[in-house]
Amino acid sequence: MPFCGSMDTIEQPNPNRKKECPPEKGFGIISLHAYKPWFVGEIRVSSRFEIAALTFSSRSLRPQHTTRIAAAEVDEMASPHNSATDLVEVPSSVLSTLLDSVKELKEGMSAQQAEISQLRAEIAELRATNTSLISQIQILHHESTTPKFSKFKELPVEIRCIIWRMALTVPQIHIITDELVSRSKVNLVMQACTEARDVGLKLKLAFFQVGPMKFFNQNIRDYMNWEDDTIWIPDESFLSDRPVAFYCSECPPWPEGDSQAGHLRQIPHFCHLEVHKTRRLGGRLAINYDKWEDPSLDEDGNWEGNSTESLWYYRSIRRLYIVVNNSEAIRDRDIIFVEPAESPRRTLVRCLGCKDWEELAAKKVKTMEFFRTERAELRKKKLASGMTEEELYKAELDDLSDWIIPEVKFVEARPAAVQKDWIIANSSSGRLRV
Repeated sequence: MPFCGSMDTIEQPNPNRKKECPPEKGFGIISLHAYKPWFVGEIRVSSRFEIAALTFSSRSLRPQHTTRIAAAEVDEMASPHNSATDLVEVPSSVLSTLLDSVKELKEGMSAQQAEISQLRAEIAELRATNTSLISQIQILHHESTTPKFSKFKELPVEIRCIIWRMALTVPQIHIITDELVSRSKVNLVMQACTEARDVGLKLKLAFFQVGPMKFFNQNIRDYMNWEDDTIWIPDESFLSDRPVAFYCSECPPWPEGDSQAGHLRQIPHFCHLEVHKTRRLGGRLAINYDKWEDPSLDEDGNWEGNSTESLWYYRSIRRLYIVVNNSEAIRDRDIIFVEPAESPRRTLVRCLGCKDWEELAAKKVKTMEFFRTERAELRKKKLASGMTEEELYKAELDDLSDWIIPEVKFVEARPAAVQKDWIIANSSSGRLRV
């Protein structure tokens, strides 16, 4: 079936030229106006009706597609050009061929985009692996050149125990993601010998486990110093799902007859010793900046906590680190947090009106304080309207009145220097005490 269209401009052979001279090739525009299954578009053609390009759009296709066909010659036209009507007929096979070509191009572009995305992911993974390998090579080099202390076993047991306690309580950063859980250095020290393990168990350190609670006895216990160590969970949504549980080794386990009989008590909600009520103010948490969400209004005009809700759940957190760089150090064995090298305006995308990191941190603290106040007002209104505490709990309107807002610091993650691995430098060196 032929397609009809109107010719806007086309260069025709000059009638004044000699008949034996062929006309010069010119280009014109044919605009095709039609409805389903017709297409609207432009065809640039030569005097021999060689189709050079086609740009079209269709009601049956959502996006506009552009394709280029190399000199697809139309040998015969259904009717010659009529200058009076500016109409030209195009065989349906031409547009059918063009449609097939556009479809192939679209599929090819989609495949190329998928390949590009995959290559970018592989490049990022290779960079992270390279960073980790460099660090491991440095560690191996350091270990091979470090002199051994062969007289350690000859020291008095009291001095050896002091050394073990110092090694077991060095502050560290624990990284927890869907794919990676860093091995606690406390575990490594406790595996050195029976004496080190006995000293570690006597310290009754807290520990965390990743995985369902029903596998409590099978999951690895990563021991930590609750007051001094930092938990880095890059994506706070991973934290809100709560597959990570922190346990107290000092509190007695749940008694017989309880649904959790034999299990240790979780931090912070179920520690009941008086000594832990003060220690619960310890704890440090790190979350990536691009995953942090400030409180926002919901459809009913109430404030949602977003990331703040997750932070409140572990309300023993004393300090919050917000990691501003999309760091490749996350796969590294040992990392440190340092002051950001650049200003907020140069580092962050969503940062307006903040000259320095201290100002931005103060804004985060005020935002959390504002949310705590708004939550208290909302709970007061709900209770006055007749809601019970149980109903408020089911509505996820928890009481935040006793929540202590943590200190906020913006940091960058960097691979730890081997010689500084177990040393906490002064703040003047630019390294934060973590």
